[in-house]
Amino acid sequence: MRLKDVSRVALRNPSFLLTRGTDPFIIRLVVRRLKEVLGVPPTWISLRSTPIEEVLEAVHTGNLFSGRNLYIVEGLESVRKKRLEELLPSFRDIPAENHTIFLIENHNRIPPAMFKIGPLIRIEIDLEEDIVPLIKGYFESAAIRIDRRAIDFLIETYHDDLQSLEREVEKIRYYFWGKGVVDLDLLREILADNPRVSATDYAHHLLKGEKREALVQLQRLKDWEANFQLVVGTIAGYLLRSLAKDYAPAKSLKSLSRLARLDLVTKSRTQLPWHHLELFTIVN
Repeated sequence: MRLKDVSRVALRNPSFLLTRGTDPFIIRLVVRRLKEVLGVPPTWISLRSTPIEEVLEAVHTGNLFSGRNLYIVEGLESVRKKRLEELLPSFRDIPAENHTIFLIENHNRIPPAMFKIGPLIRIEIDLEEDIVPLIKGYFESAAIRIDRRAIDFLIETYHDDLQSLEREVEKIRYYFWGKGVVDLDLLREILADNPRVSATDYAHHLLKGEKREALVQLQRLKDWEANFQLVVGTIAGYLLRSLAKDYAPAKSLKSLSRLARLDLVTKSRTQLPWHHLELFTIVN
């Protein structure tokens, strides 16, 4: 389910929301949406630091000074499956006024019977609908207009690490404070020494068949001694996104397949990983 489609009707009590990893940025987006939909300030509880028995008692008792409560509980996977099965009855009769949402990362570690009590909802973050408006609003709050090309550039670079995107946006906002508009060319200059940017540029040139330009970016990454797995992950992400677009899908798929084999080789033979990537560039 897309985040914007999360509604009061979809959120039974309790509900189990499957999120993509533990990226704090994504978690904040989810929590903000839950607050909007249910209209109640959330109370955050972690099962990694609070016993499950205390959490269940809290969601059953509620806040005596509030008629409606929203509890967001994370870390259900940290509780043993057997113990969760023993406590199933306590999950069934949570009072309606104490809406409880469990955020989980791995549904395989939760007893299947749990999802008969409340729905398992897979949350999908949409870059266009969830992230773009957030970036725009962030700059507009500082009276700065950001060009759409600049937004696309930031998302292209940080799509797989939204927490880093958030940190970068914060720095960029202060850099452009008082300048009125975020210009893409200047933005690229500011981030020119960022390995993610060079890895993205490398993938862009590779996909267009511009091997010389791709090798230039690769040499920069080598000179910086960038994290090789981060570089490969960034390149793979770019190729995956290109598959969803109208241009060169077959070429992207072939490149991605070769890159996956390269990643496997470099993990099993850690020597000379950059040499393997150079060969990949030349023969791809």
